[in-house]
Amino acid sequence: MVLNFLLILVDLFTVGNFSRISGSRMLGINAAVGYRLRLALCLSRSRLNHSTSSLPIQGLVGPAVRFLLLEYQIDASKVPATGPRNALLKQDVLDYITAHGIKKPPLAPALTGAEASIARITGSKRRSRSFVDVQLPSADLISKTAVPHGYLSTHANVTEIVNEMKKFATVGCELSFTSVVIRACVLALKTVPELNALSDGSRISLAAAVNVAVYVPSQGRSRAFGVLRGAEKMTMKEIEMNRQKIEQHIADGTLSSDNLEGGTFSVCNLSDLNVSDSAELVRPPQVATLSVGRLHQFVSGEQCQTDRVKATLSFNNAVVSEELASKFLEKFRFLMEHPLLLS
Repeated sequence: MVLNFLLILVDLFTVGNFSRISGSRMLGINAAVGYRLRLALCLSRSRLNHSTSSLPIQGLVGPAVRFLLLEYQIDASKVPATGPRNALLKQDVLDYITAHGIKKPPLAPALTGAEASIARITGSKRRSRSFVDVQLPSADLISKTAVPHGYLSTHANVTEIVNEMKKFATVGCELSFTSVVIRACVLALKTVPELNALSDGSRISLAAAVNVAVYVPSQGRSRAFGVLRGAEKMTMKEIEMNRQKIEQHIADGTLSSDNLEGGTFSVCNLSDLNVSDSAELVRPPQVATLSVGRLHQFVSGEQCQTDRVKATLSFNNAVVSEELASKFLEKFRFLMEHPLLLS
């Protein structure tokens, strides 16, 4: 009662000084004094309450104490507490166990037979769905673990190419975007021949011809690549015709081994799979792979809608520098944005 009366007087003192004294400095001094007096009185009342309380405070039990209580099945209220604020200590529990000779209760017997089958906990159907781990082919596994990969990406404005492809379609001349990408890669490799090469891990040798390994989406989980041999000598029309033949042979399962191996550079067009961005693996002994995602619409600051595509170059960072990779990507982007140079 006395403390409550003093708290009321402190509040009246603080408010009274606020109402009578002008000036920001004096107001701050009286507010600070009133706050400190009230805080001191509150702490005094708190200490009096704690000192007069003889009951153990609920919740002041550490994890070790809680474990012992559960392990020996002891009621915490029966153990005398000697810690600060009547907190129950681990030593208190140990002394209580020793004094009363308490032993651990026996464990419940293990269930067997029909009881075990009934007690078995089963997860919900939503969480018990199983997923099949797809094994990586041996070549991809070697590439992933043995080849230090580097990645560079670029965005190309292919609006002119898309418009030209639409014009060809109106006159009955089909041209796939994959063939355009292959043609651009072949011309870019003439500028940067170091990426049209084979490597044994430490040394690199330039290839005499540009043999492009083209990724062909298949219904199975295997990754099918068909090789266009001598692509540097082919026109755009010849690249399209040979690519269609390779796709047909892969679909029929009649592609010869000569058209499966011997590639010097790989191209993956993932637009048919509705993939916008992907970093493919390098296929040893090749040193680079270019992957192209699906077309996406882009609106520039002038409110002009354009067609863009993202290309990612994966390269063997042990034998190909980022400077060469960047030079190749820059040339590839320039060719894709100027389709007249692809003819």
